[in-house]
Amino acid sequence: AVDEVAGAAGQGRAILVCHSMGGLAARAYLRARGPGRVAGIVTLGSPHHGSARAALGAGENGRQMRPGSGFLRGLEVSESAAPPACPALSLYTVHDNLVSPQDSSHLPWGRNVRIAGVGHLAMLLDPRVHRAVADEIARLRAGAA
Repeated sequence: AVDEVAGAAGQGRAILVCHSMGGLAARAYLRARGPGRVAGIVTLGSPHHGSARAALGAGENGRQMRPGSGFLRGLEVSESAAPPACPALSLYTVHDNLVSPQDSSHLPWGRNVRIAGVGHLAMLLDPRVHRAVADEIARLRAGAA
């Protein structure tokens, strides 16, 4: 899908905007494929270091989002050895009701922006989040990464 979007964008590179587990999927993509087709990533409420609440989730994704999981350790080890050569912005909320603790959304190799007064799912509808995403896309398109 990244190749398809990157080709359709006409620039050969996609900007990935990902919510929650989607941010972890983007990091796994970068680990597996590298940043060649990705101009940057924006994560919204992604549990980059896991969430205590993931223990309540069923299935493989729930297990992967548990703090200390093999999946998360693998991402952290590969990124600490060589952070992706790709700009990243992690938008997170201090009022996240699903990512706990909330500072789990800090991405060590990215920029981190805290938004207050909005929950995990409500981030998707928040005008401040929309503005931050639009500003980051404009920044990446301008090559200011």
